[in-house]
Amino acid sequence: MGYSTESKWLTATITFALAALSASTAFSLYFWKRKSRDLDSKIGELEKSLKTSLDNCAAERQGRIRAQQALRKALTQPKLDNVELNSYPMAPIGVIQSCFSTRNGTPRQPVLVPLSRACLIFNTARVPPASLEGLGEYSHCWVIYVFHQNTNLEKLWKDPTKSKFKAKVRVPTLNGERKGLFATRSPHRPSPIGLSVAKVEAVQGHMLLLSGVDLVDGTPVLDVKPYIPYCDSIQGARVPKWLAADSILAVASVSFSEVFTSTLADCWEMAIMHIWVGRCPLPFFTPCTVVKGLSTQDLMIVSLVYCNFTNLIDWLRYPLSSYASLGKISIKHILLLNAECV
Repeated sequence: MGYSTESKWLTATITFALAALSASTAFSLYFWKRKSRDLDSKIGELEKSLKTSLDNCAAERQGRIRAQQALRKALTQPKLDNVELNSYPMAPIGVIQSCFSTRNGTPRQPVLVPLSRACLIFNTARVPPASLEGLGEYSHCWVIYVFHQNTNLEKLWKDPTKSKFKAKVRVPTLNGERKGLFATRSPHRPSPIGLSVAKVEAVQGHMLLLSGVDLVDGTPVLDVKPYIPYCDSIQGARVPKWLAADSILAVASVSFSEVFTSTLADCWEMAIMHIWVGRCPLPFFTPCTVVKGLSTQDLMIVSLVYCNFTNLIDWLRYPLSSYASLGKISIKHILLLNAECV
């Protein structure tokens, strides 16, 4: 009898435990499903919110692109009322210190006088030294600059849209025959910007040492780009017949008179002994090193005589003795007066 009672209590206990376990499982399953539904709902809301944010970002980006395109179009296209183009202000990144002190006597083209020297001094406030890293690995570079000694530059700056320029210019190699401005490299242009290639001698801190330049001292530089042969040297490029000769400026020989030799010797001696305008008249050349009877400076003069025939009237306008009074010794005054070119 006692055994039967204990068996019933055990059965009841097990049944109650199973019922409690089932109820607990049912409640857990219910709450899990509820949380799962809540989680799914929250995930759905987050997905909708993310999609809305992405759509808003895309719409904002498209709107910004359209606004930029409209602004660019407004800036670059002429206005209908006065047909004027907007200007783009540009500040120089540096200034050239060159061995050429005046326009007259400066080579008309780059690389014609390989011994010429210049130093581009960058504006450290705008150009950090790190921006010059790697430039010294190139042999040559392009220099983009302003023709700052143009006589009409002030008028051009005041109102570029009203400045006038000559549609045709006289070409020295054509004995003064006129050609269209944009078919020449005349410095007198509606936008007085020049482009020259120069040899990179060295990069020293915030300075770029160059050779073979055709830049006058004080030239403001807008940009410097490396010369890349595969895209900057065009095979089979076509030029007009008057430029098709192998050497447009070739001269058979140059001989100096005794007056020239004597005057030049005095000139170099004066340059070594004096410092004018707070700087050496020839800061880009080391003391004369004789090469086959000619110093480095003499060789540069020969190069100038070979390659730099400009307006003779301008060259003969000054007395022979005036070159010694300049801040930098300007050899232009003695070249054609004392050199015979054949």
